[in-house]
Amino acid sequence: FFNSLTLWPNYLRDYHPFIQFAKEHRIPVLASNVPRKYANLVSSFGLEALFKVRSIFLPPKYLVRTFSQEDYETKIKNALKEHPGMNLSANAEKKFVDAQYLWDAGMADSIANAFLTKGRKVIHINGRFHSDEGFGVVYRLRKLGFKILSISMFPLKEDNIVPTEILKGCDFTVITERRKKEN
Repeated sequence: FFNSLTLWPNYLRDYHPFIQFAKEHRIPVLASNVPRKYANLVSSFGLEALFKVRSIFLPPKYLVRTFSQEDYETKIKNALKEHPGMNLSANAEKKFVDAQYLWDAGMADSIANAFLTKGRKVIHINGRFHSDEGFGVVYRLRKLGFKILSISMFPLKEDNIVPTEILKGCDFTVITERRKKEN
């Protein structure tokens, strides 16, 4: 099964234990990401290329840019600049931002649908960029009127200092002991 998927590099370490726990306890699991091929399509050709695609795995297309955030876009662009060789044109940056918005819109739409159709509380686990500082998925769900409790978890830095920037924008911050990376 795993060979047929393109998993995040940290999937087995950081996400799979949650899936196993849910499976063992018969807790429903919702895959909330849009398929990577659609995010890649947007980052390569722009959001307009997505309008030709029909898929049950995509959020309504009008939602992708509906909850845009200037500070979030700045954060995305700054993150891009931190990567060597990522000197992108303004047009390429816009495509990348729209791809990020697509990820967020897809997750928020999946969560909203699960809550509204099943009447269940949802625990959503995502990479921190999608929710830090109240951006991304958290922002979208709050704008839609959902009550969100945001918990961010971080391993302690090697110097045992907790950076203050990780403390803003979430309801709770959990700092864990840093484990040595397993090879």
